[in-house]
Amino acid sequence: MVSDQSTVNEEDATGASLAPAGMATDHSPPVTTARICCGPRCGAEPGHRLIYAAVERAATDAGLLATPTMCRSVCSGGVTVILPDGTVKKVSDVSAAKTVLDKR
Repeated sequence: MVSDQSTVNEEDATGASLAPAGMATDHSPPVTTARICCGPRCGAEPGHRLIYAAVERAATDAGLLATPTMCRSVCSGGVTVILPDGTVKKVSDVSAAKTVLDKR
């Protein structure tokens, strides 16, 4: 008998889910992701870590998962934020980081 399962609960040896990217592994609602260029280890400019942290907090407050792209490219003009709809925004200071996700 074949059962129809709407979730995937298998894990690899490390405990990581084997579900395809974006597929829920339980009955929780899907998580929407905002990607942030380089992430907390960005070294392009000294202020980028503070800006990244502010964007990450704003994403969490908006119900989004902030995921670093780890692109390691040169970020000129600010930290790059890629919103779930694909919109790309540059965030050049902490106050802008607090509002970048409010206008999505």
